[in-house]
Amino acid sequence: MRFSGVHKLASYLMVVSAYLALVLSGEIAIAAIVLGAVGIVGSWFWEPPRVRPERWTLIWNALAVGAFGYTVLSSISAGEWVVSGATFLVFLIVAKLFTRRSSRDYLWIYVLTFIMLLAGTSLNAEISYAICFLGYVVFATWAMILFHLRREMEDNFLLKHSDDSSSERVEVERILSSRRIVGGPFLGVTAAVSLGIFVLSSIFFVLFPRVGFGWGLQRGKGHLTFAGFSDGVQLGQHGLIRNDDTVVMRVKLDDAALQGAAAPELHWRGVAFDRYEQGKWSRSGKAFSTRFKSQVLSDRSRVLLDGAARLKGDLTNATRQEIYIEPLDTATLFAASAPVAFELDHVPSGAVTSRVAQAQNDEVRYVHYAGLKYIAWSDTRTPSRDLLRAAPDADAKVYAAYLQIPDEMPRRVYDLARRITEGKVGPFAKAEAVVAYLHDGFGYTLEMDTDNREEPLDYFLFERKRGHCEYFSSAMAILLRAAGVPTRNVDGFLGGEWNEYGKYIAVRGGDAHSWVEVWFDGVGWVTYDPTPASDDDALGRGGGGIGDRLRRLIDNVRLSWFKWVIDYDFSRQMGLLRTLGDALGLGPDGNFTSARASRWWKRNQAPLGGGLGGLVAIVILIALIRRLAVSARKRRAARRRGPDHPIVQLYVRAARTLAHRGFPRAPAVTPREHATRLVDRGAPGAPAFAALTEIYYTARYAGTPEALDVQEARRLAAEVRAARALPN
Repeated sequence: MRFSGVHKLASYLMVVSAYLALVLSGEIAIAAIVLGAVGIVGSWFWEPPRVRPERWTLIWNALAVGAFGYTVLSSISAGEWVVSGATFLVFLIVAKLFTRRSSRDYLWIYVLTFIMLLAGTSLNAEISYAICFLGYVVFATWAMILFHLRREMEDNFLLKHSDDSSSERVEVERILSSRRIVGGPFLGVTAAVSLGIFVLSSIFFVLFPRVGFGWGLQRGKGHLTFAGFSDGVQLGQHGLIRNDDTVVMRVKLDDAALQGAAAPELHWRGVAFDRYEQGKWSRSGKAFSTRFKSQVLSDRSRVLLDGAARLKGDLTNATRQEIYIEPLDTATLFAASAPVAFELDHVPSGAVTSRVAQAQNDEVRYVHYAGLKYIAWSDTRTPSRDLLRAAPDADAKVYAAYLQIPDEMPRRVYDLARRITEGKVGPFAKAEAVVAYLHDGFGYTLEMDTDNREEPLDYFLFERKRGHCEYFSSAMAILLRAAGVPTRNVDGFLGGEWNEYGKYIAVRGGDAHSWVEVWFDGVGWVTYDPTPASDDDALGRGGGGIGDRLRRLIDNVRLSWFKWVIDYDFSRQMGLLRTLGDALGLGPDGNFTSARASRWWKRNQAPLGGGLGGLVAIVILIALIRRLAVSARKRRAARRRGPDHPIVQLYVRAARTLAHRGFPRAPAVTPREHATRLVDRGAPGAPAFAALTEIYYTARYAGTPEALDVQEARRLAAEVRAARALPN
C-alpha cells in the first residue's frame, strides 16, 4: 500500500476505535450513532481531486456553531453535560474528517479522538472499552509515526539552488505514493512495541498502590429498565419481559449446596408492596419502615436488618452473597430469600443510613449511579412446619396495612376466600389451603389479556384462571387478607443461569418474578410462591449448546473486567498480592525462608523448566524467522537497487567518467553535494550529471522509477560522456 494510503488508513482506524469506545457505552442517541458512522465512512472518499474541501469550510463552520448551540440547550434541559458533550464530539470528528487537507488537520483529528477516548472512560464501563482502547493504542502508534514522517516531507523536503538565495518545495507526491517506505515489517514492529507498552501499563496498573477517590465520584450510565422495580407494579408487566436474557446481576455464593445448575432456585428479593388497588401494587404510608442498625467495619459499612434477630446478631449461619448489579432503574439492593445484612465497600456509614431510613417493608435502598458491588447476608433456611403451624393469628390492628383490600373488590372474592379457608385455623393452614387451590385448576401463561372491563384479579380468579406470576401472587395475597392473614406482595427475581466459568449465578431480566410474604407471629415474614411450574420458560436455567456456553464465557469476561478494572481497589489489590505470595510459598507470617524456597522449587521445577525451555525455543524460532526475513528483504532490495539497476549503473559510469577527468567524489561527500561542487567548478558535463544525480536519488529512495526516468538517465549519461571533447 502507498505511504499516503497507509497513513490515511491508520488515522481512520484510530478514529473508529475512539468512536466505538464512545458509542458502545449505550449513552449516545441512535440517530447520532448512525449519522456519525455514515459521516466517517463518507469522509473517506471526500478528498481531492474528487472535491475541494476548502469550498465547504464555511458551511461546516456554520453547522458546528449550530451543533454547539444545540448541545448547550440540550445539556441545560436534560442535565446530561457529559452525554451532550460526547455527542458534540461525534459531530466535530465528522466535520474535521470532511475538511482535512494537510497534516495540521490530521493533528486536530488525533486530538479529537483522544478526547473521545477520555469521554468513553466516563460513559463506557464495559469490556468493549478495553478492546477499543487496545486497538487505539496500536493504531495511534502507527498514525503518529506516519504523521511525523508526512509532516517532515511536506515541510522540510527542500531543494536548494546554487546561489543559496531562494528555495522551492520539492514535489512530494511521488514519495507519498511510494509503496517502499512503509511495509508489513514496520506495522508489525510498531504494533509489537505498542502491545508491549500496553502490557507494561497493565502491570503498572495492577501493582501501583490504589487510592480510593470515594463513592461520590461514580458516574452514571444508561439504566436498565425492567417492569416491577419501581414504586408501583401493574399486573401483567412481567409477561412483557419473560424472554429477556439481559443480565441484570451476578451473584457468587459461598454455600456449595446452592452452586451449580442443579442447585435449588433462590428468590432474589427486591421490593415489597402493601397496598393493592385496581390491579396495581404500591407502598402506603402505613407500611412498616425498614428497621436496621448500621455498623462501621474496617473498609466498609454494614446495615444489619431487624430480621437478623432470628440469627441473634450472628451471621455465621447466614448465606453470604457477593453481588455485582448492573445499573437498574431502581435504588433497591437485592439479596436471596430473607436478607439480614448488607455490606458496601468504602461507603460512609451516614450515607447508607440516610438512604435506608427512607425505605419500607424491609427493603434496603441505596442510590447508585453505576454498576455496584456489595455483600449481602440472607437467612435461606426454611422455617420448620411445626414452628409455622404453631404460630397464632396476628393482631389485626397492628398489621392493618397488610390486611388492606380495596373497596371495589367484588364480594365473591371474599366468599371464595371463606370457602377455601373454611375450617382452617392459623396462618399456616390458611396459606397452605390457598396455595393448593391456586395450583388446582389454574394455569400459567405469558399471553396477555387486553380485556380491561373487569377488576383484573376478580377476572383472573373467576373467568380466565390463567396468568403469570404477579396474578398468582396477587391472588394469594388478597385471598389471605380476606381470611385475616397479613401479607405483602414481593417483586424480585427467581433462579438464574449458572455460569460454570465464573462459578456464579447470572440473573436475567426474564427471571423477574413476584411472590408473597406471609406474616407469622414469633417467626416473621415467610416466603410463599403460589405460581405453578410451567413448561413455557424460554430462559430456564441456561442451555448447554455451543452458543449458550460461548455466551456464558463472554459474560464471565465482562464480570472479570468489572472486578479487576472498574472495581479494582486497594483491598482487591492486597488480595491479589496475597494470592501471589501463597503461590510462591510465602506464609501468613510474611517470611520467605530458604527452606520454603527450596520446597517451592522442588514442587515447581518441572513446569518452570518446561516453561523456560519453551520460551527459549520460541525466542530462537522468532529470531531465526526474523533473520530469514531480513535476508530475503535484503536480497529483494539488492535486486531492486543494486548494481544491476539500470539507473544505478548509469550513475556509477558517469561518476567514474568524471573521476577519470580529475573530478573524483571524496568519501565524506554525498552524491548531491558532489554534483553541486562539480557545477560550481564548471566541470564538463556537470549540469547533466547534477540532473542524473536527482534521478539516482529518486531510484534509490522514492521507489521504482518509470520508463521515462530510465530514458532520461541514459540521455544525461550520454551527455556527460560527450562532454569529454569539450576544452577544459
